[in-house]
Amino acid sequence: MDDTTGKPYYIGFCIDVFEKVVSHFPFPERFDYEFYRHNGTYEDLVNKVRDKTYDAAVGDITILANRSQYVEFTQPFIASDLTMIVPAKPDRDRALIFMEPFTPTMWIASGGILVYTMLEAIVGISNTSSYGDEFRRGNITALFLEYPIERAFFTEYCYGYVAIQENYRFGGFGFVFPKGSRLAANFSEAILELSESGEMKRLENKWFSPECTMRNFTNETPQLGLNSFWALYALTITTSTGCFLFACLCTRRNRQDHEQGSNSDNLSVTEMSIL
Repeated sequence: MDDTTGKPYYIGFCIDVFEKVVSHFPFPERFDYEFYRHNGTYEDLVNKVRDKTYDAAVGDITILANRSQYVEFTQPFIASDLTMIVPAKPDRDRALIFMEPFTPTMWIASGGILVYTMLEAIVGISNTSSYGDEFRRGNITALFLEYPIERAFFTEYCYGYVAIQENYRFGGFGFVFPKGSRLAANFSEAILELSESGEMKRLENKWFSPECTMRNFTNETPQLGLNSFWALYALTITTSTGCFLFACLCTRRNRQDHEQGSNSDNLSVTEMSIL
């Protein structure tokens, strides 16, 4: 609620775009407007603009061919590809994830090279809103969302879900005016200018976190942490420790053999002196 007027105060990405367009375009006359909450479907909203109950509609309204027959849409201010979102299923045991990229033959070859390298070392050296509730309750297993709503979803649920982009494209989101309205053309011109200047992109990044959005796409390479390689490190440490102990054992045995050889030589010299 607005503390000054006592009326509802609406905020959001679409509201910001609308107000930015109004402030950007030099309308020939004063442009006064007031927002009202619409409780109903998108089709009801579009129909209320069609019968001029509303002067215009501002929101995440998809531009569709059948709707364009009865109302005037502006230039889309954001694209709307269809995206499927599903809960992410992280690997419970990632310790052996380093083994997945290689085939058994590759591992045998790598193992042979490793053994050869270890032997050389021994010889030469000594040592990665509610949708969440519905997922958690098991009521839904996937979401199909248009791109702007998908970005809003990932802004709220930054972790635990992945997005799979499908090749379904709609007309984008646009503002709705009655058929033949001149304001639709004025708004479209302002939207194009704001898009070209980069202002639309800044508004998107303001409301939809780019970091969270990109993190949750399946074509992104996930980061691997220590938990993904601890088994490899353990194997390396164990192998290196074994090599070190074996080298120490060989060194000790060579020293003992050398000392025994020296004692035998001294004993021979002593016996010869007595004789």
